[in-house]
Amino acid sequence: MPTSMARVVLVAASVWLTVVHPLNAPTSFAGTWVSDPVTGADTAATAGGMVSARGGTVGSWTPAERQLEERLAQTADTLTIERRSSGGRQKYVYNLDGTESANVNGRSTRTTKSRWDGDTLITEGQEATTSARGAIVNTFREVRSIDNSGTMIVEATRQFEGSGQTVSLLSLVRKK
Repeated sequence: MPTSMARVVLVAASVWLTVVHPLNAPTSFAGTWVSDPVTGADTAATAGGMVSARGGTVGSWTPAERQLEERLAQTADTLTIERRSSGGRQKYVYNLDGTESANVNGRSTRTTKSRWDGDTLITEGQEATTSARGAIVNTFREVRSIDNSGTMIVEATRQFEGSGQTVSLLSLVRKK
């Protein structure tokens, strides 16, 4: 009978680790995040702002020029991002199980798939924006993670049809 009891304990422990306290629980991005040059200054070269490279040129914006706030809500199945900046408000809901997500914000439609790579969330897809000249289409890749200091790092790469590539690096800290 000791063998049977050992099996029961092993199964119970396995269920607890899998259901109650999963060891491989994904990173939680939930919370309100803002650009902050002081708190994030030593975590990334672009802390508190955004650096963007397109066609070989690099530009940067300070928080005063491009204040950004992201409110994230996360469940086991979705990540919802509500973004406020000087350019207005946007909302994205990403499925975290690898199935397709479609988000419409104004004249833009973003169709993506998200997947976990360890503690990093990778979202890839396509975004199309209608304009007076027609549709502006780009492929999209966003890599979202939290570094050791608690700063969220977001690297977004966009490849525009008939044009160059844009890579943006953004660091955000939890709003106090």
